[in-house]
Amino acid sequence: DVRDWVGTSPLINTQITGTKYSQYENKDYENVRGVTFRIEKRFSSNFSSRLDYSFQVAEGTYSDPDDAYNDIEEEKEPRRTLIPMTWDQSHTVNGSIVYRLTDWTISMIGRYWTGRPYTPEFTTGAFVGSATYSGLKENSARLPSQMSFDLYLNKRFHISSIMLDLFINVYNIFDQKDDTRVYGDTGTASYTTRINPAKIPFNPNRIGTIEDYVNQPGWCTAPRQIQAGLALGF
Repeated sequence: DVRDWVGTSPLINTQITGTKYSQYENKDYENVRGVTFRIEKRFSSNFSSRLDYSFQVAEGTYSDPDDAYNDIEEEKEPRRTLIPMTWDQSHTVNGSIVYRLTDWTISMIGRYWTGRPYTPEFTTGAFVGSATYSGLKENSARLPSQMSFDLYLNKRFHISSIMLDLFINVYNIFDQKDDTRVYGDTGTASYTTRINPAKIPFNPNRIGTIEDYVNQPGWCTAPRQIQAGLALGF
């Protein structure tokens, strides 16, 4: 139980100008619960391994106190129910294997986690089915799951009293591409119905295309990266 979670006060009128402002207050609530299981093989017979799994539920009234302020500005009722927090990550799996033989060390680290919540939006032109509606529920959709594997290679050389390590690190070895942020109307970082490239006039000064502008590679996990180097030890 996380009590006195930071929230926002009702609007306060100033005496002179009539300008309204709000203060941060410790009045909201959050609840986090979960469990972690872990199994580990200690180093023997030239290798070790570890696997852990976590299940978590994180709920509260507001993830950000500014959200409460925006609701006050829009004259919405204060939230009285719990919703998933923006950092709620239901399932997380981490695993690693390390193999060592004389001066060689090879290790693999894998990670998997389910997507965090985001607030969906109706696509442009979607038929709501009613003249009035209050919008889709906040944080009621989930980002795609993410997966990543890293590989580490290390070769140690002994030169007198100096240890020389030659290493190669390969991050995201399978070049997995997962969305870390998405458009609310499409659930993907690749396109949105809010922008129609066919209706935007041509501009010779524009760099790239409208499709390139809509596509958001920065909202995806980093591509495969390879690092190589030397380390000296005394």
